[in-house]
Amino acid sequence: MKKLSVDTAHPNYVAKVVKLKDLRKHPNADALQLAVVDYQTMVTGLDAKQGDLYVYFPVESQLNADFIRFSNAYSKTEMNADPEAKKGFFDKNARVRCVRLRGTASDGYLHPLDKFNDWLATTDDRDQGPLTVADVGTEFTHYGKTLVVQKYIPQTNRNNAGSFSDMGTKKSGDRLVDGQFALHGDTKHLKREMANISPDDVVSVRYKMHGSNMVIGNVLTKTKLNWKEKIAKFFGIAVPDSEYSYIWSSRNTIKNRFEDSNVDNEDSWNLAAKELEGRIEPGITLYGELVGQNPNGAMVQKDYDYGYNGTLGFHVFRITYTSLVNIVYEFNALQVENYCEKHDLKTAPLLYYGKARQVPNELYESEDQWREAFVETLSSLHLEKRCFMCNNKVPAEGVVVRKENAPIFTAYKLKSMKFLEKETKDLDEES
Repeated sequence: MKKLSVDTAHPNYVAKVVKLKDLRKHPNADALQLAVVDYQTMVTGLDAKQGDLYVYFPVESQLNADFIRFSNAYSKTEMNADPEAKKGFFDKNARVRCVRLRGTASDGYLHPLDKFNDWLATTDDRDQGPLTVADVGTEFTHYGKTLVVQKYIPQTNRNNAGSFSDMGTKKSGDRLVDGQFALHGDTKHLKREMANISPDDVVSVRYKMHGSNMVIGNVLTKTKLNWKEKIAKFFGIAVPDSEYSYIWSSRNTIKNRFEDSNVDNEDSWNLAAKELEGRIEPGITLYGELVGQNPNGAMVQKDYDYGYNGTLGFHVFRITYTSLVNIVYEFNALQVENYCEKHDLKTAPLLYYGKARQVPNELYESEDQWREAFVETLSSLHLEKRCFMCNNKVPAEGVVVRKENAPIFTAYKLKSMKFLEKETKDLDEES
């Protein structure tokens, strides 16, 4: 068993052992200072010193409740190990919220490693030993078998979560052909992955639309054989057993995987798919954001109308072509634009395509300096602004940077702090 391990479907919500550097004074508070971890700014206390070891936890992660109790970090003192100790700022869900302290938003939570080790020594896995400087740079969700951190999911969403399957009850006649249809995985955060981007990489920058993920493909599916065809196949006669037809999904749920799937209800993905049928060539799969207004009148994402009044919209950000023998070809950003223009499909706006070094259009002495300038330039150009596509006054979510010269689809998201604050506020209302 590893002392530290990552076991999660949500790679953006993992902890990391870090050594503090680049500490600087808080601009509006004498008792606070700022620390930078992977290009992310955290507000911390004056007890933190250059070179100290800490554990970093990302915004909207949920920490082990026993850890928060042991640390006396709950805001309700009766939930802490020592009710007489100074109260903390965690709510009952032990969730890392995006908070602004004296005007500066903190992009995560830092906890001293020595105090974290004190808690680890109380767990069932304490024989694994304390974390040390040798663990700096290690990401983890688990210490031994002890779950330390996970993505925060509100109870309402947890109750309604789907799986990689159709939500129908009967579920007979699986239509999927292996290798023909793939969901879109989570997009990692750019700041934490900047080491993977170099100045000579070709990158694209897309506007990040705040919708619900949708995938729709005109791909090979299994053919339902009649009794004559079944008999012929039994006697070795070649019978076509696949055909091109449409398969679509949300982020986690394939809506029409089975022959008896109910696609006639007013599910937003079903409605959007019917609008797209006939406009996608065989072998093509579209990945995009479903935005606008659901049939029940609610926005796909609260407050984000994207100019749609009573209707749904689908905006493409990725396209693949899958051959008969499951070879997948990935369209680059310019090909996505051309395909969508030809087939009258909307895209998430493309903001830039070219060499990464031209984003911060200056020369730098080191790649570390260039990477810092890359993040700062994108942030100043595209973040902390109002969403230009929405009628409602809401913050733009951010941008997605795709590494176009990568052998497989590789993209990272950069989110606005104003958006994260709104997301935290909305989740507060659901808690």
